Amino acid sequence: MTGKRLRDQQIVFLGAGSAAIGVADYLRAALVQDGLSEAEARGRFWLVDRDGLLHTGRTDLTPEQRIYAQPAGRVPTGRGRSTAPSGWAT
Repeated sequence: MTGKRLRDQQIVFLGAGSAAIGVADYLRAALVQDGLSEAEARGRFWLVDRDGLLHTGRTDLTPEQRIYAQPAGRVPTGRGRSTAPSGWAT
């Protein structure tokens, strides 16, 4: 849709239940097949549930959700610097 390769995209899910995780698993496999490492592929995903963005500082995540939890340092907080993808407000 954007004219860019899948591996060049940031992928955002509104919802982090079993259906979203299943789709994310499928897309992650496609990213790895396209040449990204597992860590690089996981870093492309931003999943948001009713409690907010999945990140490593959260203690309420299932094992399946933890796979897609962003490191806390990458989470845009609005209070200073983060390593969120360029173009994202921080």
